[in-house]
Formats: sequence, structure tokens, C-alpha cells
Amino acid sequence: MSQEKQTIAIVGGGLAGVSCALYLAEQENIQIDLYIKESLSESSSFLAQGGIACVISEKDSVQSHIEDTLAAGRDFCNKEAVTFLASNAKQAIDQLVDWQVQFDKNTTGKLILAKEGGHSFKRVLHSGGDASGKMIIQPLLQLAAQNPKIHFHSHSSVYSLYLEKGVVRGLYCQQEGSPIEREYNQVILATGGAGNVYPYTSNPAVSCGDGLIISYLAGAKLSNLEFFQFHPTCLNLEGHRSFLISETVRGAGAILRNSQGEAFMEKYEPKQKDLAPRDIVSQAIHKEQQANQSIFLDVSTIEKNKFTRMFPTIAAYCKTNKIDITQPLPIAPAAHYMVGGIACDLQGRTHVPGLYVCGEAACNGIHGANRLASNSLLEAVVFSKQTALACIKDKENTPSLWQEKPLLQAAKSLPETPILPLAEIQSLMWENVGIIRNQTNLENLLQSFGTITFEEKPTVTSFQNNIILLLAKLITQMAYNRKESRGTHFREDYPNTDINPSWSVTSWQDEV
Repeated sequence: MSQEKQTIAIVGGGLAGVSCALYLAEQENIQIDLYIKESLSESSSFLAQGGIACVISEKDSVQSHIEDTLAAGRDFCNKEAVTFLASNAKQAIDQLVDWQVQFDKNTTGKLILAKEGGHSFKRVLHSGGDASGKMIIQPLLQLAAQNPKIHFHSHSSVYSLYLEKGVVRGLYCQQEGSPIEREYNQVILATGGAGNVYPYTSNPAVSCGDGLIISYLAGAKLSNLEFFQFHPTCLNLEGHRSFLISETVRGAGAILRNSQGEAFMEKYEPKQKDLAPRDIVSQAIHKEQQANQSIFLDVSTIEKNKFTRMFPTIAAYCKTNKIDITQPLPIAPAAHYMVGGIACDLQGRTHVPGLYVCGEAACNGIHGANRLASNSLLEAVVFSKQTALACIKDKENTPSLWQEKPLLQAAKSLPETPILPLAEIQSLMWENVGIIRNQTNLENLLQSFGTITFEEKPTVTSFQNNIILLLAKLITQMAYNRKESRGTHFREDYPNTDINPSWSVTSWQDEV
């Protein structure tokens, strides 16, 4: 008698989702359906310029990587998760090489290591210079496309989970304009971040927090949403989406300057200066802007041909937009990375039986209150493997996390019609829950958002608008509740850091 085939849905086609699919495909008698909201090139992983952190140099150590991650996270990380991440980095790199990823090497064949903000040593590997995300994920996508156990579903927006007595049994999606319901043994959310909660973001248009809200409406817990990382250096061009200028550019010697030409980072962080962690740099830029200063990245310290060779993606974008890279580049911070996310254990299990999460959408405490540069691609590869292994193990044994009574028996849904225009939501978030926050603005914004009530049936109409609205309100509420400043969350009315902080957690309510 043949064993019943295990069917697993993965929602998201970035590095975490594709890596998880490849790990799962190593198992026998399994089928993996990979749902992609738009096309395969529409993911933060594909756009990533920064590389992947891993201890390679003999001068470096895993302990140093751990300490740098904990320091960047502002004493708010899950140390067990951080230790596991750094300790398994080399294994993840070896796996990527087995999957045909080619990391940049020098003329003698040694791996080129770069230094980024918050790192004590050069430990960041790149592939194709500043096209690392694309060059890392493309070989994986090719392998997945050739694997008969993996089936791609492009242009498929998953908008709800199908629950039976509180256990995930499938999903609802809009595929090529038609609503479809499909049953699965397990569902893995690898939906990435939520940069489009804000008007200025380095994220692609698909990064709207779908996975977070889908899981929330199914009874999952969300954690630490107030911690949203703003990348300090995105090109500031009127009429253009924010275009990331990789942290590696500063690692190569570029300097932040204000309108007067002052290298201002020295007065905010005298030791690390331009290579301070991202929260410090973004807050420093914001303060300069409040003093009516325009901000520029001076790349004249990097010879032009060297810059073009090291950063071909940035150089090509500048050339297309007629920007002279021998002159200071106009920059400004933009929403970049959701530090919090769906609460889960180190194997990616959420609080909803049958539902898992990996990648940026997950929150297991690796990043604390601020992510260390180039730890995100590493997280995607390291923890997607743990999620895959858990899916196989949990088919036969129910983990202790799922032995409690589920919060919801069936998933809830958002209203079918838009509550607020998207541009208005984004503008309100930038003005009130941006880099600097205070109680008055947060209180007023919560009132402006009003009350959101839920429906019992799966809905898709205007789903994107309302998903961003609900997530925006949850972020605002957590930012209001955290009366301290830590990492990416800065309250000008509470500038100090608590001695004994606690994680923020929220789960479904009748109305928000």
C-alpha cells in the first residue's frame, strides 16, 4: 500500500520560500506548490544588493558574529536564535554553493569579504557585486523549476487560510483573476516584508505584509511590529521609487555629508561613524534633515572604474537616470525591513496548527530591535531548512506548541471595500510612525484609522488596501504601547531604554 503523498503550500518566491522548497524536495512522496504573487523577479531577495554574512576569515569568529548581531539588536534578541544563525552560516554557504551559487572571488581564487555597518570584521560575501540577491536566487529558481516535486503558481495572490477546527487545511487564492480554494497538509508563509506600509521604501510593490495579516486573521500571534528598519541610504530622486544604495558602498569608503559638506556621522557615533548600525545612521540623517539639511553620499573616495566594477547595479541605475557618480549622491532613508513579524519558534511553527513561517515575515527574535546588515539572506537559508525539517517531523508528531486550543476555529476576513485610500495610509504612517515618534502623533493616528471590523467569509476585493491599513494600525498600536526608545523604535518623548524590556505581542480581536 503506497504512503499518502504529503502536500505543502509555500506562499512566497523569495530566497526563504525557494530554499524551503528545495529542502522539502529532498524528501520522498511529497508535493510542494509555490505561490508567487506576481513574477519570480518581484521579491526583496531578488533586489538585494547587500550580501550574506558568514565567518570566513581566520581573524574573525562565530562569537564575534553573535556579539555584533546582539549589539545591533539592542539587547532585545533571542540569543538562542542568534547563536544558531551564526553557528550554521558556513553550512548555509556550502549549501548555496551546492545549489550552484557562485560567490565573488579575487584573482587568486579566494572569497572576497566586505565589511558593512555593525560588523567588527569583513564577513559579507557577495555574488555579482551589488546584484547579490539576484545572483543567489536565480540558480535556486532554476533548480526548483527542474524539480518535478515543485510546482510554481505565478500571479497568485493568497488572501485567506482554510481552517478546520482551528487547524490549517489549505488556502484561498486569486489565480489569474479567478478565486481558487486548495487543500494542503501544511502551509508555509514566506511572504517577505511590508515596506509599502510607507510611501518611501526599497521594497518591491508586492511587499505589503500579506502573510502577517493572513496569519493574524487565522489566529496567529504577531510580535514586535513597532521595530521597522529604515535603510539610511536610498537615492532621493523626485518622481522615482526609493532606490537602495548598498551599505557596502560606505564599507568601501563612501561618506555621508550634509548640505555644508560636513561629514556629520562623527558627532552622532564617533567610533563607527558612517558604518554604525542602520538605526543610528537613519536617526542621525533624520535629525540633520530636521535642521533643514539635505543629505548626500560622497562616493568620490572610490575611484570611478572601481565603483562601477564593485557596484554595477547602482552604476547602471545612475547612468540611466543621468546621475554623475563622481558627484555626491542625494539620499534619504526609506522603509526597508520588517524586524518583527509572525511569532514563531526556531522551526518556524506559528501558534496556528499546520501553519509555518520563514524569512522576513517570521519573528523568532534573531534581529531584536534592529537587524544587522546581511543577516537577512542568511536567515532565509538557515531557518528555511529548519522549517522544512519541522514540516516533515510534524506530520507524524504534534508539537507541544499546538496542543493548546486554537484561538480561532475558522479564519476571519477583511471588509470587501477600501476603508482608506492607500496613499493616505502611507502618508500618515510616514508622518507619525516613521523614524521619530511621539505619543501625540501616535494617539491621533490611531483615531484617524478608526475601527476595523471583520467578516466571516474569505474576501479579496480591495484586500491590499485593507491589509495595509490593518497592519499599519497594529504597528501604530505597538509603537504607542512601547514607551521607550530601542533600536529602530525611537520615541522622542521616551528617549531612554528600559532595563527590563518585554516583547510586543498581539493576536486576533473582534475589532481593531
